[in-house]
Amino acid sequence: MISTLFSLVGLAALGSYVLINIFLGYRFHVRYKKLLEKRTVRLLDSFKNELVAFWDEKLARIINDLAKFDKEVGINISAISGLKVGN
Repeated sequence: MISTLFSLVGLAALGSYVLINIFLGYRFHVRYKKLLEKRTVRLLDSFKNELVAFWDEKLARIINDLAKFDKEVGINISAISGLKVGN
């Protein structure tokens, strides 16, 4: 068995085996890299959409709070103006 392994036929078989493993490993690597890139892009798009929705909600709340504040300031200004007119 050992003499067959180190003969020309055995070394050719080992060489073929190594080349097949290198080819299949490279093919797996390329396919896995594409799959990983697709998953990463999908995850980043999802994250971006969630972040945009979050900030849209926050900005809507800020605008709503500013509108309430503007209304309160308007009420206070009209009350102060009424005091001035009364005197």
